[in-house]
Amino acid sequence: MINKCPKCEKVIIQFRINTVVGAMPFKNKWNCVSICCPYCHTVLSVQIDPVAIKADTVNELAQRLGGLPT
Repeated sequence: MINKCPKCEKVIIQFRINTVVGAMPFKNKWNCVSICCPYCHTVLSVQIDPVAIKADTVNELAQRLGGLPT
């Protein structure tokens, strides 16, 4: 079953990436991505968006350090 969608059972050689928001009740929200089957759009996985986390980390560090030199 490697590379097959568990729902439609088609072989997946590409997948769709969608942006979604993950949140816990009364907690911070996180930018996430969902990985979906390109045929039936079944969600195969969801994870925190690594690009957004990197950008947020750099921005917070720059803000705490008083800005980066130009």
